[in-house]
This record gives sequence, C-alpha cells and structure tokens, in this order.
Amino acid sequence: MKRKNVKTGEAEECNQEEAVKITNFRIQAAAAQHAMKEMTYSERKEWLIEKKEEGNQYFQMKKYEKACEMYMQAISGLTTGDTEQEKEDAIQNIQVPLVNNLAACYVELGKFDKVAALSNEVLRLDPKNLKATLRMGHALLELREHQKSKIKLLEAIELSTPSNYSGGSGG
Repeated sequence: MKRKNVKTGEAEECNQEEAVKITNFRIQAAAAQHAMKEMTYSERKEWLIEKKEEGNQYFQMKKYEKACEMYMQAISGLTTGDTEQEKEDAIQNIQVPLVNNLAACYVELGKFDKVAALSNEVLRLDPKNLKATLRMGHALLELREHQKSKIKLLEAIELSTPSNYSGGSGG
C-alpha cells in the first residue's frame, strides 16, 4: 500500500494497519474541526487541554501509543483564536505543549524522524524552547546527524544557563 509523503509529495510504502490509522485520524480530525466551529475560544481551549491531560495520564502509565492518540486528537482540533492575544495564547499554551508532548511520546517509541519533525515545528513557533532543542539534539544524534546534533545540544546548554533559561512552554 502506498501513501503520499507530506514533506516530499512522493508516494511511499506503508502497511495496511498504518494506512487505516492515518485514515481514521483524518476522519477524527475533520469531525473535531467541525464540532469546534460553534464553540467559543475558551470552550475550544478547555477541550484541547482536557485531551492534553488525558494524553499526559497515558504517558505517565507508559501507554505511549494511546498518549500519541490523545495528543493527535487535540492537535487535530487546534484553534488559533480570533484576536491576536488568543492566537498568541493558543500557540504558547496549547500548540507548543501539545507538539512537545507528542514528540516526547515518539522519543519513547524510538521514532526519531518524527521527534525531529515535531521538535522542528515547536522551534519554528518558539525558537528558544529548551525541551524541543534538547529533543531535536537527541533525535539528530539517533539519526546519526552528529554535527547537527552537536549544534543543537550546544544550543540547549546555552538556553539552560540561568541568564537565558525561561523553561519554554510544553509539558
């Protein structure tokens, strides 16, 4: 079975189970987006935070696949808000933590290509995010990108110094 690679646009092999998961996720994402259209920003944020907390509970129980599912459900229903303040709040307090948590799951599952992609997304939104910088360094090391890994890990050391440390969102 083949699927389209989102980054390259090329067809690549995937097994039937993975294809079913992807299809189900897309259906759930569309349903979540549709259901959230009538909600206020506060209601949508509350729902997203509940999903994140469910994911956190599964993560603590070491049920990483189920945690991924909860985080992905929340990510599929991400809201940007209507005002600039809501948009900034959505990025820093919802999107960055969710994507960071999903990356943490993939670390535990050993899927370092996904860790790198998700960490890159967090760093696009929050360039000084310590957790994402560390995870990116770790993922690049596992992917045998030693020079890039070294650069990211040195960035993480710099970010973690007391004068620079803000913790970054996420988790």
